[in-house]
Amino acid sequence: MSVLVYTENWDGKFKKLSYELVSYAKSVATMLGGDVTALSIGSVDQDELSTLGNYGASLVLSADGTPSGLDNQVYTSIIAAAMEKNGAKVLVMAHNNIGKAIAPRLSVRLKAGLAAAVTAVPESAGPLVVSKKVFSGKAFGKVEILTERAILTLSQNSFELNETGGTASVESFDPGVDMAAVKKDYGEILILVGNVDCGEILCQSDLEKVRAEVRRCMQQAKQGGRYILSDSNAIHSGCHPDAVMEMFRYAREIGKY
Repeated sequence: MSVLVYTENWDGKFKKLSYELVSYAKSVATMLGGDVTALSIGSVDQDELSTLGNYGASLVLSADGTPSGLDNQVYTSIIAAAMEKNGAKVLVMAHNNIGKAIAPRLSVRLKAGLAAAVTAVPESAGPLVVSKKVFSGKAFGKVEILTERAILTLSQNSFELNETGGTASVESFDPGVDMAAVKKDYGEILILVGNVDCGEILCQSDLEKVRAEVRRCMQQAKQGGRYILSDSNAIHSGCHPDAVMEMFRYAREIGKY
């Protein structure tokens, strides 16, 4: 059973909290018979990302094309997309301001039971039973999670760091943020730009796939205006020229109001 852990960074660097979360996630994954994938959002260099392997992550998903200063809804969409990509059944986050704001949203989005302020590795897997702080940290209780997926927010400084000496592979992660949701919430105050997939769709020569991707973007964001169709990140050297040209041609064809 795979475990996803969201690792915050500060100006491109991880702190003790991030390594504590990965150490905890590794112990949870070991108990469940799975592995750990870490998710990093924002600009973090390769060497820094690789340090997560020393605490138990086998894979790091790096959403390095994602700008800083995102709001809670966008973070929710990115983390949910990583859960879907990875097929993880357990999500580990910090029980800090970000975790408190995002974990309930993710619980609803993923239909996952939430145990906040946990202090120990789950006692059992079927169902998941875990200890947590209650009564403002003055006592401890146990939470039983019956849903297929679970979200655990870890109380800071409640789990010791455990260096495994392992290594982690690093993959670039394009979260493919749902523009329809962003359009609904912010369409009156923002101009949206994107979101044709430049990681796969624009890197191949099947033009029908390109047209389908353009239609998807138009359907999600065109209504009401304030939308500029473009690639999801950059037109890079791996993009197929025919696919890029078809994106612009077809956008002109169906993008008229």
